Amino acid sequence: MWFILGMYLIHPNAELFRMSYAGSRLVLIFAFIARLLKDHTFSSVINRFPLKIELLLMFVFLLIQPLFTGWSGIKGVNWAIQDFLSTYFLFFLGFASLPSNVNIWKNIKKNIYIIILVVVLVGYMSYFMAENFVTLAHSSSGEILWSSERALSERGFRSTGTQFSPNIFGLINVTLILLLFHFEKKKYVKLIGAGLLLMNIFFCGTRAPFVVLLLSLIVYGFLINKKQMLKSLCLGLPFLVVFIYFLRDIPIVQSYVDGVLDILLTGGENTGGSSVELRNYQMATALMYFAETPLVGHGIYYTMNLINEDGLFYNRYNSLLAGAEGYPFYLLIDYGVIYITLVISFMARVALFFYRNLNIHRSIAIALLFAEILFVMTSQPAHSWEVLFPWLGLFMRYVYNLNLEKKTHGYCISL
Repeated sequence: MWFILGMYLIHPNAELFRMSYAGSRLVLIFAFIARLLKDHTFSSVINRFPLKIELLLMFVFLLIQPLFTGWSGIKGVNWAIQDFLSTYFLFFLGFASLPSNVNIWKNIKKNIYIIILVVVLVGYMSYFMAENFVTLAHSSSGEILWSSERALSERGFRSTGTQFSPNIFGLINVTLILLLFHFEKKKYVKLIGAGLLLMNIFFCGTRAPFVVLLLSLIVYGFLINKKQMLKSLCLGLPFLVVFIYFLRDIPIVQSYVDGVLDILLTGGENTGGSSVELRNYQMATALMYFAETPLVGHGIYYTMNLINEDGLFYNRYNSLLAGAEGYPFYLLIDYGVIYITLVISFMARVALFFYRNLNIHRSIAIALLFAEILFVMTSQPAHSWEVLFPWLGLFMRYVYNLNLEKKTHGYCISL
């Protein structure tokens, strides 16, 4: 829980020293690994981890990819290690975090409340001060991403909370709402907590977290009780329409409603953000780069340099990719077919693992996995793994421990 708290509250640009490779989050990951080594549990946890083969193949590919791409040189190996540690390896760390004792959920719920309290306080302070002070404190450049000047848009002030992006901060609040609905039994606590977190998502001024939250709650509801979920949809949708009707004159509500309607009617031609037409141009451009090296891709961070006017190879800056959001663009350009196959295999194995195991946490695990996949398909994927993957790894370890316990008593649920 300390690890997850760090991932949620430490800004991605926070550094212990004035060196790019000493990011606080990376140090936190290495501290976690060091703890496992100190306790002599690292190798035993790896042996128990159901996805160790997929994880190993991913790591090997990322290490040898710079040999075929050429543009990054020795830096490519450093970037590959950082990329691996801050994405799919977090799933393993979540798995390693849960001890053999499965009766610890009461303490976990208490820590979730602490995280919710801090996230709500930071989000509300940022919005009412109209200043992304956390981002401001960790900026090393003159122009600050999502500072007060850049955060003001046609949608109003866009809060980033503890993160560099309003989308990622929105995803944190989405995750906390899902966990709150799963662990909390008292309805009034659910409503109050979810209401506070929902306002934080409003303060982010971005559509993606709302879509992810709505669809993830529907998936979660259907896994818990299909009939009850259908009743909730039949009652909830008319209530939502009435709610929007009476609050339509509030600027922040009006901007969301106009944005969603514009996406549905025109593909987003009149709304800030990525329109359908823009996404089509970006995909066509990504496929062009993909065709150059389809198997191994161009290398990690290649896309980021293409869309950055101050990139390492500014002569290849491509305005058609500017603002490219969505993991598919990066998979096609940076990674290629081999890694795409490994990613699909990893996600499929995770989904199958939870789907086949009938236990009390299957619904929340599948809902969180769905939220991650939906988010990265539509938004900038950077740092989203740190929000959700540790939780998925933790739930996987719980299922593993439960199955091990049942196997000891003579029966086991199929993995």
